[in-house]
Amino acid sequence: MSRMGRDEATLSEDQKQLNNLLSILPGMFYRCHNDPEWTMQFVSEGCLDLTGYQPDDLVNNNRISYGDIVHVDDRQRVWDVVQAANEANTRFTVSYRIISADGEEKWVWEQGLVMPAGENELSQVEGIITDITELIQTEQALSEREARLRSIFLAAPVGIGIVSNRVLLDVNDRICEITGYSKNELVGKKSTILYPSQVEFDRVGVEKYKQIEEEGTGTVETQFKRKDGQLIDVLLSSTPIDPKDLLAGVTFTALDITDRKQAEKDILDYTRRIEALLEVDNLITSSLEIDQVLAFIMTELEKVITYDSTTVQLLRDNHLEVVAAYGFPRSERVEGIVFPLESEFPNFEVITTREVLALEDISQAYPHFRTEANKYLSAEICSWLGVPLISKGNIIGMLALDRTEINPFSKDEIRLVTAFANQAASALENARLFSDANRRLERLTSLSLIDDSISASLDLRETLNVFLGQVVTQLQVDAADVLLYKPDTQTLEYESGIGFRTSVLQHTRLRLGQSHAGLAALERRLIEIPDLNRVETDFPQLPQFTQEAFISYYGVPLIAKGDIVGVLEIFNRTCLEPDPEWNGFLNTLATQAAVAIDNATLYDELHRSNENLVAAYDATIEGWARALELRDQVTEEHARRVVDLVIKLASSFDISGEDLTHIRRGALLHDIGKMGVPDSILQKKGNLTDAEWDIMRQHTTFAYEMLKSVDYLRPALEIPLCHHEKWDGTGYPSGLTGEQIPLAARIFAVVDVFDALLSDRPYRKAWSKDKVLSHIRQQSGVHFDPEVVERFLKIILVD
Repeated sequence: MSRMGRDEATLSEDQKQLNNLLSILPGMFYRCHNDPEWTMQFVSEGCLDLTGYQPDDLVNNNRISYGDIVHVDDRQRVWDVVQAANEANTRFTVSYRIISADGEEKWVWEQGLVMPAGENELSQVEGIITDITELIQTEQALSEREARLRSIFLAAPVGIGIVSNRVLLDVNDRICEITGYSKNELVGKKSTILYPSQVEFDRVGVEKYKQIEEEGTGTVETQFKRKDGQLIDVLLSSTPIDPKDLLAGVTFTALDITDRKQAEKDILDYTRRIEALLEVDNLITSSLEIDQVLAFIMTELEKVITYDSTTVQLLRDNHLEVVAAYGFPRSERVEGIVFPLESEFPNFEVITTREVLALEDISQAYPHFRTEANKYLSAEICSWLGVPLISKGNIIGMLALDRTEINPFSKDEIRLVTAFANQAASALENARLFSDANRRLERLTSLSLIDDSISASLDLRETLNVFLGQVVTQLQVDAADVLLYKPDTQTLEYESGIGFRTSVLQHTRLRLGQSHAGLAALERRLIEIPDLNRVETDFPQLPQFTQEAFISYYGVPLIAKGDIVGVLEIFNRTCLEPDPEWNGFLNTLATQAAVAIDNATLYDELHRSNENLVAAYDATIEGWARALELRDQVTEEHARRVVDLVIKLASSFDISGEDLTHIRRGALLHDIGKMGVPDSILQKKGNLTDAEWDIMRQHTTFAYEMLKSVDYLRPALEIPLCHHEKWDGTGYPSGLTGEQIPLAARIFAVVDVFDALLSDRPYRKAWSKDKVLSHIRQQSGVHFDPEVVERFLKIILVD
């Protein structure tokens, strides 16, 4: 009896541990008949949270069968998966939808095993069902919010362990996989072995046991330190074996959430980049060149809506003129077409009503337009959309989109094109107002945001080399490579590889659907070939491929934001027999590779865009300086002549980088304030009166007022505002003395006077170089900073 009592106690303790384990594991454990109704024999307490039904409701179909809970569209698929696993005598996994007691549709993931049946008995199915609705909903929400962006997070199996008195009593295989230790290396050791530090171990313990005392279960996010030293993020859930005796130990689960954490970071980074790109789009609309604006409209519109051809028509007096066209066989013939503002044309209705006009078949509503259009166009126009271009309350033209088949534009499409047209209208209007310098400057203020958004370039090849090293190591395969998808040519091209004996695959270039990788990309599915020798394949036809001696092959499509970005190929020289965990990890690696490729591509595109915009901005500044010189012929070429010498002199003060760039811009714009000086004074041939000099001296403050609101140019304002200040305080506009005057202005002042005295003026002839240098020496400590003069003279004498 004593032994029987001990056995019963042991059994009770085991049952208690099992119950504790089931209570902390997510989802529902079950045992059921292998019949179409999935008649339940046992259901865990997780049933209520998952389905809304009590366990007794499902057992023996008392209230409802589990088969009735499964979504009607998924029932046959679930049945087929389970029966296939039964025939193969393997475990099965399947995801499908259920309808809970309150009518809510949920997504669940099920894993189980069909148990052999006795004679004249139904076979039994045992397994676990977990709720993955939140994951599915998250993916759908991200897809809608970020232009069909989807980020796939695959849940890893849960690690399980038992701890008592800070000693690991037992762990499952998943804990070993997560940490890199063997079971023998963990069991019997202090649980601190799992943590990166004693501090983190103590923090988790305090928080965990506080939750256990208050709620019965403790859940904490922490980090484990793998055997190789790598830190991984885990979600740790703990429940006491005996709630009344915490010293009896706890059971815990450890869910590896490293991928989720990284994915969340990647999504946040991606969102910020998308927002930055949208900002760039807005900035591009501030281009000052009409041709650039029209080209942008033509290329960007294709990203918004599907159409066959489009035109931009600007209002010219009593007619509309096509100034840009796209999608026509001979676009040059379309540009320049004039549409009179007459009621026989749909353009007239768009302009007069200032409203969008969408026509399912333009020939029915406006037959005369169809007749006129046929004079210029080889293709028939059927469905038509006209959107007014309105800027600041004024209609400046319209945007027309054509389809060559009857395919009406939807309300969503019309909204998108209308929003785009508003941007296009603003861009076109800004280009037309090029002569308004102040307005241009305000438009350029936002360009400075681009400098802050780009910090470094991503080396995709280096990233892929590291990635492929992990693929080969973690999946224990012989070789792997990544083929990048080239949208322009719709081909897959070799980018990086590891583990190959020859270079035969480095020349890979495949069309979509061609070979195994092309098929994986085209059909967006895993291509699995356990034995290359038993199937027809392109590989053996390649020279040197037989030297590789590959047997197994896997091709995994790399998908980011819903788009194919490449294919991961895996090769092994023996037959692979992967389990579901191996496949799950392979998919996780594929997701990481897709994100890396997408991030690198996105960063490179943004970097190139920024470089082009900065170059365009500096070219615009030089254009302003040139425009001012053309107006003030007295100082023609002056700004450009002084720039190089100012840069050289500033460099002698160890000024470099952005500071030197601001000095260059300030030098180019030093006299921009003269735009506010009347021509009668600026171009006067004789000497100026005192009153005229008072006005002329205001050009420094005019420049400051014009440019101060431009964040991008604010660091360059020191020269336009202060280049007429003097060392002894007798200059203008503020009478600054000595080092109160910014160094940039002190440097520029010397070069400005040097160049001016060497040039003819209406009121005097140019001085000789010796006379000018003598004058500068005399003004050292009076007009000029002595140190600047000293360095300037050294440069001039060397030159």
